[in-house]
Amino acid sequence: MFISRLDVCPSRHVFRSLRSSFHLLFASVLIALTLFGTKGTAQAATLTVSAGGDLQSALNAAQPGDTILLEAGATFIGTFILPAKSGSDYITIRSSAPDSSLPADGTRISPSYASLLPKVVAPGNGNSAISTAPGAHNYRFIGIEFKPRDASTYSYGLINLGSETYTSLSQVPHDIVIDRCYIHVEATGSTRRGIALNSASTQIINSYIAGFKEVGADSQAIAGWNGPGPYQIINNYLEAAAENVMFGGSDPKIPNLVPSDIQILRNHFSKPLEWRTSSWQIKNLLELKNAQQVTIEGNVFENSWRAAQSGTAIVVTPRNQENTAPWSAVNTVAIRNNVIRHVANAIGVLSTDDTYKSQNTYGVVITNNLCWDIDANNWGGGQGGMFLSLNGPGARDYTVTHNTAVESGMGVSFEANVTVSGLVIRDNLMHWQIIGDGLAGTEALNRFASTTWTTDHDAIIMDDTSYWPGKYPSGNFFPGSYDGVGFTDKTASDYSLKSGSPYKAKASDGTDIGVDQNAVLSALSPADSSSTVKISPTPTPTPTPTPTPTPTPTPTPTPTAETPYKAVTVPGTIEAEDFDNGGEGVAYHDSDPANNGGAYRTTGVDVRAVATASNGFVVFNAVAGEWLKYSFNVAASGTYDFNVRLASSSGGGTFHIEVDGVNVTGTLKAPATGGWQVFQAVTKTGVKLSQGVHVLRLVLDSNGADTVVGDFDAIAITPTPTSPALVSGALTTATTLSANANISTAQIAPLVTSIEQAYSTFLTESSYFTSADGIDKSLRTALYFARASSALSEVDGSSVTVQTRLQITASRLSQAYSLMIPGSNVTSDASAHVTSTAPLIIGSADTRSSASFAPIVSPSSVSTILGDATQSPLSTQTIAASQTVNGKLPYDLGGASVTVGGRAAQVLSVSSSKISFVVPSGLPAGDTEVIVTSQEGYVSRGVVTVAPVAMGIFTKSGSGTGDAVAMDSNGLVSGPFDVTMAYTSSQDKRNRLILYTTGLCSGLTNFDSSNDVTVYGVSIPNLAESINVEARTSSGQVFNLKVEYAGTQGSWIGLDQVNVVLPPELKGAGTVELTLVAGSLRSNTATVNIK
Repeated sequence: MFISRLDVCPSRHVFRSLRSSFHLLFASVLIALTLFGTKGTAQAATLTVSAGGDLQSALNAAQPGDTILLEAGATFIGTFILPAKSGSDYITIRSSAPDSSLPADGTRISPSYASLLPKVVAPGNGNSAISTAPGAHNYRFIGIEFKPRDASTYSYGLINLGSETYTSLSQVPHDIVIDRCYIHVEATGSTRRGIALNSASTQIINSYIAGFKEVGADSQAIAGWNGPGPYQIINNYLEAAAENVMFGGSDPKIPNLVPSDIQILRNHFSKPLEWRTSSWQIKNLLELKNAQQVTIEGNVFENSWRAAQSGTAIVVTPRNQENTAPWSAVNTVAIRNNVIRHVANAIGVLSTDDTYKSQNTYGVVITNNLCWDIDANNWGGGQGGMFLSLNGPGARDYTVTHNTAVESGMGVSFEANVTVSGLVIRDNLMHWQIIGDGLAGTEALNRFASTTWTTDHDAIIMDDTSYWPGKYPSGNFFPGSYDGVGFTDKTASDYSLKSGSPYKAKASDGTDIGVDQNAVLSALSPADSSSTVKISPTPTPTPTPTPTPTPTPTPTPTPTAETPYKAVTVPGTIEAEDFDNGGEGVAYHDSDPANNGGAYRTTGVDVRAVATASNGFVVFNAVAGEWLKYSFNVAASGTYDFNVRLASSSGGGTFHIEVDGVNVTGTLKAPATGGWQVFQAVTKTGVKLSQGVHVLRLVLDSNGADTVVGDFDAIAITPTPTSPALVSGALTTATTLSANANISTAQIAPLVTSIEQAYSTFLTESSYFTSADGIDKSLRTALYFARASSALSEVDGSSVTVQTRLQITASRLSQAYSLMIPGSNVTSDASAHVTSTAPLIIGSADTRSSASFAPIVSPSSVSTILGDATQSPLSTQTIAASQTVNGKLPYDLGGASVTVGGRAAQVLSVSSSKISFVVPSGLPAGDTEVIVTSQEGYVSRGVVTVAPVAMGIFTKSGSGTGDAVAMDSNGLVSGPFDVTMAYTSSQDKRNRLILYTTGLCSGLTNFDSSNDVTVYGVSIPNLAESINVEARTSSGQVFNLKVEYAGTQGSWIGLDQVNVVLPPELKGAGTVELTLVAGSLRSNTATVNIK
């Protein structure tokens, strides 16, 4: 049945079916084009805007994939709005200067490039230079300068992405990139912030953002509070007076929003020193008030002094700022591999808002940071000088490891109200005390961290080393001064430990106490590892005395006893060149008496320098019959993995490892690594070791094709992860299930659970695996295919599609296991059924209403998924479905299926970049998972918001804007429409307009059943009383159109229609905007032309 056209009698309204009319045919074709789309032939265009040109017109005209070239050096003054458009290709706005004149991709821009940049200028009166329309997306800026008009011009924000007034995720702009842009304020000017980051999926990269300052109010280079993330803030210079970067600070209007998945990497945070004598409001460098899943790595934080706040560089302080967001939280924050310098205090962490209700902080990891010139006198006005200050009750899971803090005050300070469980303070080098409320050391830890704390292997500078060490738990060290630590070159800011330091290799993991400065430099690269940061690279370690080379080196005399060359504690890594002292026949056996590499040691073992080795050296030309011994200490009894890192050009050599004279690995085979500086790990799992000191012997058994066994770099001994066994169990189940054509949901459910458990366990153990990224993708792909299999098994006619997806599940589990256990060669019989062309890529499933194009859908509505046809196509076919005789659509079309909230969806059409489907009925409200899987092995995943009602009017553009898909009583399917009917015997000659919609029927209430419609003896609910249609003319007049029918359309599954009366007052109105309204809910706005 197809409720499409109406005739009106004076006494009653009668809806009649037009079963074989031109109107039905044309409307059906129009809807199909809207849902299924066509393969466009339009090419991406380049729009050039010269000086004096209209930038806003170019933005309005640009289509996805287009590039807008702004003339280099030209100025464009105004508040330019990024419109919302359809499609997922980026619109790029960039300088007309050639790429060769701009910094290379991945390189930070600087003010010296200003002459090559077009200037987009804020006009003043608080206005921005760039703002976004609701739902705007896929814009990229490259090589643009943004600034106020002059020093007297004030702006609340130069670039406003989103709005603090938005109350729904559907309004939030997304997929925005700001790359190599110069965003700044003049030296004497005042502007509140550079970028308001109230968006989703946004990158701010390689840019220079400076000069943001204000008197009596906070200012930021970047601030976000009403956008969900994810955010990437990478490789920028960031300068502002109050908080250089802040998340939170104002309550989000979107319910339950916490900005998430934030990466702050390789940036330079700074404040100009001349601001110390200014009136600008100065606070800190980075502040988190409402944020989660935050990674802060490879940054330089400098110049923060006591002013409006205490001068702390990084502040973690959850705040329900205006008492309207009690969900506010800061959790799962990693602060690692950063440089913090020239500040009053380094890091402060508050566990909960002390004014209004917030959530408690947890999961803060502070590791391998280099903090120096943390000084109360230089920067704190005589106060501060602290490395870490902890405040507030109810915190949990704080980990502080391997930090070096050169400060004038205290190492770790507890405020009087602190309670924290799961506190770990280990392997740090810091000054003066772990202290709080007059208590120090063990007493302070017991007071503020109960009994759930671990503090060991810290080197704490004490002025009185006879009294204070007795206040601390055993296993820590207490230098009398920084000079006694043994820094390589403190005057040159090289805080690595020299070879003679008493704290070298004394950390709990066998490395140096304090920071690994090389790791910090690596994390800074390429942004700030240059001389501008003035951190000298750690020099190559001085070899243990090497005699002056002679033409014929003399072998080292053999000591009478075997002793460790370096102390190694397991879990940890044994470097191959660090074999025990003791000489030939005691600590090693080598086939000739000379060190033919002449490097590192004077013994008769061949050692040479190799840049790609983990410690810069390898034992090379290791041949059959030779062996080496290594003493090591096991911290705790358990089961461990031995990961031997070696290089062998052609492979084939064999070796084994003994512990205390027992062969614990069996024969291991060297792989062909492809070169002598290309290393791979050979792994033996499940070796049981008892606590205490042991001796490992590496025994070389047989040579390979290169007449040697290989070049040996290191042996990493780590706890045996449990996730491989879980993956293996899931693989067995998947392989068994995939061999059968008819599998029930009850049989698949345990498989899904087992993969979820395996993946969850893997995430806690991922650091054990060298191929963690590949394992992660393999397991997630297997999980998504298993979930799809479970959903499809609940519907009819899907046995083949279920079996194929289970085969893919088994194949990906096999792949994950092989990456976990290199050389295992575990395969699944099902793997042969998987097309090898599917790469291990998890695509994005951008899910939206097919009508409104907003990222919010309702049960039983027609929706669209947009994907990446290049990287991870949604389908390898382009095909539209036909409904079966019982009115159903297929659940697998062209090999592709859609799962929403664990339920299989009926599919309308598929292509490589777009799928249209019907959202399963009965889904609960909230964010839910969307999975697209194909029988070729491709997978995409996303999250969409499900609401009881998500009304949308179909538009001819398919983007939710522009002309509505509509038909009138005169049979017209495109305007202009008349307000009267051309042919009718009725006295009521008002024309009727039929709007094709979706998202009405699942959530609106049928308050009045008396107006329901009967078609072929079936009663169809008429929801006319629950919905209004608002008509707005170009002159601003608003009419509420009479709704005669609102409900299912009856032909296409998920398609609704709304029939309205056109009043005579609309005659000659021209373009009229139509919006569906149900209570506080509003649809997208579509247009019709009324003559």
